[in-house]
Amino acid sequence: MKFSDYTPRRPQRTLTRQLLSAAPARRVFVIANPASPKLYQAIRLITQAASRLGIPTPTVLTTTPDSPGTAQARQALDQGAELVLVAGGDGTVRLVAGVLAGTDT
Repeated sequence: MKFSDYTPRRPQRTLTRQLLSAAPARRVFVIANPASPKLYQAIRLITQAASRLGIPTPTVLTTTPDSPGTAQARQALDQGAELVLVAGGDGTVRLVAGVLAGTDT
């Protein structure tokens, strides 16, 4: 079996667990677009995984049409984010990544 053929049974849970356990981050932020159809499911999975790993509950920052992710990413950095997860579409991910680029987060 090739790696590209592998699909975990529960990809969201597997990915969440991998992200949260990859680094000993204690200040975890989730920047989320509330228009994302599976937002609340994703936040629930992230929160459950953090709890199982002994990581404090992640801080959730939501985007708005007037503030689509850039301000939230800056806020996370200002508050000492060690890990930032993004729940949203390409635009949200791109804006957050632009702010985080070149930082240790």
